[in-house]
Amino acid sequence: MIPSRKGAKYEWKCDWRLYKERHMVENLSLKLKGFRLIAARYDKLACTYLGFLCIASILIWLK
Repeated sequence: MIPSRKGAKYEWKCDWRLYKERHMVENLSLKLKGFRLIAARYDKLACTYLGFLCIASILIWLK
């Protein structure tokens, strides 16, 4: 759930831990789209696509 603004009439309760984790996953998927092979899905087999996904994730983690 996205938190409401500070001056909103009705403030939503937000689980900040869950919000932080969701934000991290969204940022990772955005960074993975920078790799052309992942964004275009050129690989025909799921195992080769998953392999490149793991390699790209490791490269992002090492930065």
